[in-house]
Amino acid sequence: MLGVNYAQKRQAPDGTARLKTFFNEMRSPHDLYIDTGDTLQGNALAYYCAKHPASVHPFSPVMNALECDAWTPGNHDFNFGLDLLKSFTESFNGEIINANIEDADGLFMGKNSHIFHLPGGLTLGIIGLTTHYIPKLGKSRQYPRIGLS
Repeated sequence: MLGVNYAQKRQAPDGTARLKTFFNEMRSPHDLYIDTGDTLQGNALAYYCAKHPASVHPFSPVMNALECDAWTPGNHDFNFGLDLLKSFTESFNGEIINANIEDADGLFMGKNSHIFHLPGGLTLGIIGLTTHYIPKLGKSRQYPRIGLS
């Protein structure tokens, strides 16, 4: 959760743990935090979480603490399989927005779109799309229960 500068062998001024402080200092009621995916893969902690699965993916409480308003899965969020992805989505408090990934029953993963009503009468509509190329980027046997359009 804390950033590390491995070249200089010291803590770096970044990392997820520092985001909450930044958001508390900088975020206004008009700001939205929208995560555009590739959240569950790409670092050593994500790999560890995939190899030691829990009923609640550890990244979900972090995203909830950061008050993430919405999330759209990226193609790498499927890398460790649908069960791991489900452990994240079932405990994530924000909106899951995705208009082109369906499960085996034809239901979309999350909502097709979402409308946010912000202070001052501002209305913002969001759609989320994930590349349809997911089965070709990974091992296709991991994705028999999803449809992409």
